[in-house]
Amino acid sequence: MSVNLKYDTDPEALAWARENVQRLVDKLRRFEQQAADQGQPEEARRHRSTANIIESELIGGTGCVIAAFDRRMPALAPMLAKALTPEMEAKQEASRARIRERNARLARETTEETDGPV
Repeated sequence: MSVNLKYDTDPEALAWARENVQRLVDKLRRFEQQAADQGQPEEARRHRSTANIIESELIGGTGCVIAAFDRRMPALAPMLAKALTPEMEAKQEASRARIRERNARLARETTEETDGPV
């Protein structure tokens, strides 16, 4: 039984999961065939075994997704805008300015070292 019922019943999440798991299985099947064509039976066996495990663990016999997972990410910009205080934003900008300054100094030093006499 799955832990996260929200994604078990979300048709969009299930379609995403089926598509991505099937894409991985298909890739492993191609690798298996390529290894067999190149006379590498042990390599082909490894790819076949991995594809079989993924198929049996994540996709059921009828194409259903057994495990619940969803990698769709929420829009982070609105959440971050609410999360950062003006003080935090000022600290981040100061940190970015220090990094830009350090990178510029390192670039100048590198240029000076390489432009010297030969």
